[in-house]
Amino acid sequence: MTIEHPAGAWADRIGALASEETNGLVPNRRTCIQDQPPQGVSTITLPLATDIAEGFYVKGDAGRLLFSPANADPDAPCDVQPDEIDTAICSDRVVRIFDLQVRRIENSWAGLRSFVPDGSPMVGSSDRVDGFWGLTRQRGYAIQTALALSKFAASAILKALVTQDVLRAGFTPCMVAVNRQHSQKPA
Repeated sequence: MTIEHPAGAWADRIGALASEETNGLVPNRRTCIQDQPPQGVSTITLPLATDIAEGFYVKGDAGRLLFSPANADPDAPCDVQPDEIDTAICSDRVVRIFDLQVRRIENSWAGLRSFVPDGSPMVGSSDRVDGFWGLTRQRGYAIQTALALSKFAASAILKALVTQDVLRAGFTPCMVAVNRQHSQKPA
């Protein structure tokens, strides 16, 4: 029997309860705010804008602008809420970097992004518990990586070859192996 543990920030805790190995997962809070775009600006064609160090980003989102200080603040697994200082930092960066005014924060929220020391996702079966599978630690990039990672996971679970489109994209199974060494820090 195969069990996937879709536990996100709780993956190490769930793994420990199942006597599975833990991998040093650290949940990190990411905060976002939304505001109306300036008069006459359509968000439909706006590209994602960020700095090279991913210290902030802004993008169009459902007719509004979505801003984030791109924070990755270590936190405990929880129902995370936006921190007031994070929303203030985000508003300040928007004003200073984009010369935009945050007129009214229409919405703010936070989520937990899961990290292990090398920053890569983990996909595979447990070395300790037969049939215990995990696909986690996607660092907030699940939307971009979900298709390739799920294809790889399905191939591994079914003991089939990884599809060529995934391999052509430069993916190698050792990149996400559960038992790999974690000597690097997240990018």
